[in-house]
Amino acid sequence: MSFTINIQKYFPVQLSRKVSPMKKLPLDAQTFSEIMESDRLYVDKTEYIHRLITGYNQVFLSRPRRFGKTLLLDTIKEIFSGRRDLFRGLYIEKSTDYGFPKHPVIKLDMSYAESETAEQLKRYIKSSLLEIAHDEELDISEESDEAILIFVLKKLTKKYGGKRVVFLVDECDAPVARNIGQLPMAETEANREVLHGFYESLKNCDEYLRFVFVTGVTRYAVGSSDGEYNILVDISLSSKFSGICGFTSQEIDQYFGDRMQETLEALVEKGDLPPHSAQEDLKRELIEWYGGYNWGSKPEVITHQGIYPQEMNHQVMNPISILNFFKKKEFSDYWFQSGLPANLTKLIQAKPLDYLEPKLDGHNLSSITSVEVYGLKSISALFHSGYLTIDEITLFRSKDGLTLPNYSFKFPNYEVGKHYKRHCLDSIFTTIAHELKNYSKKLLSAFLAKDPKAASFIFQDIL
Repeated sequence: MSFTINIQKYFPVQLSRKVSPMKKLPLDAQTFSEIMESDRLYVDKTEYIHRLITGYNQVFLSRPRRFGKTLLLDTIKEIFSGRRDLFRGLYIEKSTDYGFPKHPVIKLDMSYAESETAEQLKRYIKSSLLEIAHDEELDISEESDEAILIFVLKKLTKKYGGKRVVFLVDECDAPVARNIGQLPMAETEANREVLHGFYESLKNCDEYLRFVFVTGVTRYAVGSSDGEYNILVDISLSSKFSGICGFTSQEIDQYFGDRMQETLEALVEKGDLPPHSAQEDLKRELIEWYGGYNWGSKPEVITHQGIYPQEMNHQVMNPISILNFFKKKEFSDYWFQSGLPANLTKLIQAKPLDYLEPKLDGHNLSSITSVEVYGLKSISALFHSGYLTIDEITLFRSKDGLTLPNYSFKFPNYEVGKHYKRHCLDSIFTTIAHELKNYSKKLLSAFLAKDPKAASFIFQDIL
């Protein structure tokens, strides 16, 4: 006599469900190749990149710090280096109209540039190009400062059989931004003009360039003080590329869905979320804490005179905060723990009252695309630094028939709003306290001199 116990009848879940291990988060990975070769989690941005490299020639993108600009550039570098093997299963590898042709690639990181003087900055740019020429075994013995760029591009194109050069620049505005409040205005402007001249010179090398991509936090470096702009196409506010950095709501579902349940359980156990919370509750909390960023809008046609709100799309979440959240399974100020924007602090200290209660609506496009350094408006500084994001765009049909955009802003999420109050307001009131200390000495002198008129003027100044 024999019998069989149907174990799957009693344990159906354990036997019928094949559980695949979660990929390791890429927090400690420095490059795209390291992420892919070690099988870490990569949120696929190659559809955006494919759109970029097949539709544009010379491009500028602005995003706040720690939003993935460096990884984006490194990914583009590997695409143009012909490393198709790294992109297996990603959008661009599966596309039928891109064959991964190999191009020579130049990648410069301006965050390493010495820039206390314009001459130092020029030397950094030249030495970087000379190093590339040396690595590629190009003869550069007789080239002057002015000729070195076009020489390297021309020689590389020839060496690679006519394949034109891909030119990538990371942190393009760093030599200017880091010196705000440190150097005299004339020297800072001189550095900006060096950078602008360098990027402007790329347009004269078009026959040797396949693609140019420049990233930074601001437009300082790609515009000149006389109002002229570089040939670079600015895609920073384009709805086509609003999700190129950061994580969208759909990407959270697609790439972090396997982490949601265990993270939810951990948060409920610690009391950070109420009992019986669902994954949708956790997602709402994620958006509330780390989401809300927007750099694009859905265009609408205006058929008659008036003001019409534009629908916003592709709002994204801060990537460094999301990755740390899923690693540590707790809500915290991860973006700000990764470093503070020192140049913003200097701007706040210079004009504290402009930042105490910034005007959030009624701004035109020039308010956020200005290349001014010392005359920079608070709304532009806060927007580019990641403290504010676009809330709404309205289009107004003027009497002369022009359609003009009007921007309003908001704090994107809880993490940023809380930190603005804690960090920026600390900077503001520290500066104000210093000013009040000076006033107190004057006020004391007025009282001791029994001069009520002088004291009255001092009180008026304080108020």
